[in-house]
Amino acid sequence: MQPSVSVIITVYNKEGTLRRAIESALMQKVDFVYKILIVDDGSEDRSADIISEYEKKYPDTIIYCQNDQNIGLGETIFWAYYNLDTKYFTVLDADDYWINDRKIYKAVHFLEEHEDYSSYGSNFYVEADGEERVAAVQADGDRTATNVLEVTFLQTSASVFRNYFSQEILDDINKRIDGRRVHPFQADTFRNHLSIHFGKQYFENSLDSVYDVGSGNGIWSRMTPFERSVLNVNIYYEIYDFLRTEFGEDLNSEYCIRTSKKVYEQAVAQLAVVMQQHRLSELKLDSYVIDSFRFEDASPYNIVLKLLEFERILG
Repeated sequence: MQPSVSVIITVYNKEGTLRRAIESALMQKVDFVYKILIVDDGSEDRSADIISEYEKKYPDTIIYCQNDQNIGLGETIFWAYYNLDTKYFTVLDADDYWINDRKIYKAVHFLEEHEDYSSYGSNFYVEADGEERVAAVQADGDRTATNVLEVTFLQTSASVFRNYFSQEILDDINKRIDGRRVHPFQADTFRNHLSIHFGKQYFENSLDSVYDVGSGNGIWSRMTPFERSVLNVNIYYEIYDFLRTEFGEDLNSEYCIRTSKKVYEQAVAQLAVVMQQHRLSELKLDSYVIDSFRFEDASPYNIVLKLLEFERILG
């Protein structure tokens, strides 16, 4: 059977960087079937027009879907997962881009030749406005990971995965998505943790993509260290709980609960620093963090209560 790969691009108000991302996907030189699945999550800028333009120009390659309204990254990307019909997939954020035109070719051919591997990743640049690009992973060479302790956790655009999203796994995840718990399962952290259950990870120390944090409009790049820690406590705990339920207690789930505890301690320490700079009444969280926990009342008091709740859960 001929290999095939889907490139998933989710979009919300990314008119400034979208063309660059799409062009980097279109420039890929391959000898197998690949398609670009672009899902617009109800953008209010010109993103939809840009996607339509490319869809008309490349009808055999680009599949365009549009949400009637903004429903969030989680539900949007899970719609894409449910509709995957290719052997492999990769996710390219709409503000990132590939710089190697054989990025997908290398990944797919490696995975075709090594059935015991579930993912292929490569190094990437971090790019910020006015600053020189820097390599994200300081590595001496290529390497293989056989368990979560050896995994190189890579940013979204750097990895290509074997399609491990069975109907059963997606349904099990979907049961957990009640509006509050979707965030832990929508990004690269979850994909990396789930992938290592199905095979080894190969990391090639080749700079093939760019993670653009320059605009400051990305979900992660706009957060403070405290907000990132609060979010990560939730993310790692939910991934731990899913992995434990799905596969039983193992090294992967244990790693997640240890990480959740570690990040909780960081959040408490960072909260102390924040409290030295601001009064408790002035404490606020990024809207993404608020959505992640589904705070009905995002008051400083409830933010602190949420951290105390995690102290009880994590033990």
